[in-house]
Amino acid sequence: MKMDHHCVMLNNCVGFANYKVFILLNLYAFMMCSFVTATLMQILIWQLAEGLLIGNSIQFLIICVYALGLGLACLALLSLHAYLIYHNRTTIEHIQHQDLKKEGTLNENWYGYAYNVGLKENWQQVFGENPLLWFIPKRNSKGDGLTFPKRPMMAEEA
Repeated sequence: MKMDHHCVMLNNCVGFANYKVFILLNLYAFMMCSFVTATLMQILIWQLAEGLLIGNSIQFLIICVYALGLGLACLALLSLHAYLIYHNRTTIEHIQHQDLKKEGTLNENWYGYAYNVGLKENWQQVFGENPLLWFIPKRNSKGDGLTFPKRPMMAEEA
């Protein structure tokens, strides 16, 4: 089974069977943090404008800072994994790719490129073909987790 990485925050490995749920967890956490930050900032600004800074204002400010920090962390994870879905790579393959680039031994026929079958197909491998189910944490990914489609080899790659 294709494993992506071990997530210390979840204390679980993220792979083929739960990658979509991992992405959705980050998306929903980002949305929740954004909502909390925006709501509390409105309250804090209103209290500041009215001169009503009270004891819970400090608590609101602390929660707002935590929510903003967690939201930014979730956004960073979402951005990285959107990039990985676009290139159809796992986190481990991405790290290997970066290491090969640093060493100067990156070959254009590197195995990580073979599985990039286009944005639409890459997306459907993770989220499934039915757009109505994309944002529901239900496994409807394409494939069996053991074999994956490869892009057709081009003449210069052969």
